[in-house]
Amino acid sequence: MAKAKEPSTPADAPIVLLHGFWHGSWCWSKVAVELAARGRHSVAVDMAAHGLHAGQPAAARVDPFDPRLFATESSSLAGTSLADAADLLVSQVRKVGGGRPCVLVAHSMGGPVATRAAQVAPELFARLAYLTAYMPASGVPIMTYGQAPEQSGELISSALRADPGWSAPCGSTLGLPTRTTATCCGGRSTTTWNRNWPMRLSPC
Repeated sequence: MAKAKEPSTPADAPIVLLHGFWHGSWCWSKVAVELAARGRHSVAVDMAAHGLHAGQPAAARVDPFDPRLFATESSSLAGTSLADAADLLVSQVRKVGGGRPCVLVAHSMGGPVATRAAQVAPELFARLAYLTAYMPASGVPIMTYGQAPEQSGELISSALRADPGWSAPCGSTLGLPTRTTATCCGGRSTTTWNRNWPMRLSPC
């Protein structure tokens, strides 16, 4: 049986780069330079409550500094929902593309935000690329993936404290493939994505 041909993405489609938690648009600086060298227009954006959208903890400005106060203050992410983050991303992509569909590259926790944004405004997205990013199944809280058997031995979950309300109603409504493979790092490693589990790197 012949494999269905995927629709092509225009070579001049703008590329929007979305970081993960605790990063900012700055983390894409080297990638943006490489894309520009290849003639591709890209814009890195800050996720809600990150980068230029981040709130500074009030305890950081207390003089003298009180480490106990700082340690107990709520994160600037505390009042930000997945819907808030997706709405901001939709407005950013709309502005970058000027109405044309964009290619969105999301990293880490940017994955659920990307998926929700594409569900809200699918006409704005030519393609979604999940670069070692989460893409949870519908209604599954993101942080539960760290306890999956496939993640045995990982060291991140024990170090994180996150809002369990960040679950992503993702799933098959986007018509996403079950499996996507991409080669990175000059062909030295391969990234394989199964829709139900986070990406993992393995040597070629």
